[in-house]
Amino acid sequence: MNPYLPLDCYIPDGEPHVFGNRVYLYGSRDVFGRDDYCDTTYRVFSASVDDLQHWTDHGISFSVSGPDTALPGNEKPLYAPDVVEKDGTYYLFFCLSDGYEGVAVSDRPEGPFTDPVQLCYPPDVNGGKPLCHIDPAVFRDDDGQVYLYWGQVHAQAARLTPDLRHIEPGTYQWGIIDEEHHFFHEGSSVRKRNGVYYYIYCSIRTGRATSMDYATADSPLGPFTYRGTIVQNADCDPCSWNIHGSITEINGQWYVFYHRSSNHSYFARRACVERITFEEDGSIRPVVASSMGFETCLMAERVLPAPALCALQGGCYLTQLENGAQALVQIAAGCQGVYRYVTFTGTETRARVRVKAPKGGCLVIQAGHREWGRVRLQAGDWHTEEFAITSKPGTFAITLSFEEGEQMAMTTLQFLS
Repeated sequence: MNPYLPLDCYIPDGEPHVFGNRVYLYGSRDVFGRDDYCDTTYRVFSASVDDLQHWTDHGISFSVSGPDTALPGNEKPLYAPDVVEKDGTYYLFFCLSDGYEGVAVSDRPEGPFTDPVQLCYPPDVNGGKPLCHIDPAVFRDDDGQVYLYWGQVHAQAARLTPDLRHIEPGTYQWGIIDEEHHFFHEGSSVRKRNGVYYYIYCSIRTGRATSMDYATADSPLGPFTYRGTIVQNADCDPCSWNIHGSITEINGQWYVFYHRSSNHSYFARRACVERITFEEDGSIRPVVASSMGFETCLMAERVLPAPALCALQGGCYLTQLENGAQALVQIAAGCQGVYRYVTFTGTETRARVRVKAPKGGCLVIQAGHREWGRVRLQAGDWHTEEFAITSKPGTFAITLSFEEGEQMAMTTLQFLS
């Protein structure tokens, strides 16, 4: 189910990589309630490729404050990272909010990563000065060559030297993709499939940086041709702004990894995932944000937590309450939330919802565009409402529509036979 990590873990910018029989997620880390992007530490999560429902938190993998990772004089937040393996060593490419970019190493995919080195331009570019941008992405090709991609608006790219600590002179490119031709905003990531290079990134195509788009090429350094959108997260929060992630294949199934913000903010971003399909021409079929995560179906009798709502309207938003509970809050008349998708047997006759409605209200349950049931919410603090519905077999997008009330909240929904 999305989000697929524990609900109090805010890991955006996720780069998934399969090493051995596990998939590792490398991302930055938001701190709930902090009005800014990211923390000064990274945490790595992983799961068995045969069990994507259960993820292990490996703890802090890298920190700006060391002791073995100290960056002298720098306590800025760590922005989006990426990792590549070469000859049994794992290289963490990291960046800070001030544009500092570097690489650290480990003998384990989960870290800890140590001995950081600052990355610099080659002598023939910008006088060999340090890189000063964000969102490094690293890609190892089939021939063993490793490439680095980074930046905003105009993406930069180059081949790395064999030690992966320097840029190979003569390979640097400015604007390998850009805003004008590709709607590029930030968040580079590169993958290869069937000889085609896929450049995945955060796009400004809609006027908001909430689309994950991609371009393709026959070479790791392009030229790249714009191909379209994979997934969007514009409806996850009233303030949703950026999206960042990538695609990867796990046991023959391809997925797109991305994040959704919460708390009526750009921040408090959580890791989500969708299954994707490639067309015969190599294009990626667009998908909509869902509640599914790695699961193939969400049965109606399961308790559906509020954070699994994948589309919101009307100004309501997901947040973490003081007691640690997760809830949809600031619900008023006209607000909606969508669970996409829920599977019914047709025997379900009741719905159960945990709500708070200070002045009462009215909740309508819809499957697709069809009303299945409604209830007048009792005025008061947190309580459980149970009411009749008319269901039928099948899989549906379930919409919670609030027709009356103000300052309401809800935490869970469940259907009963």
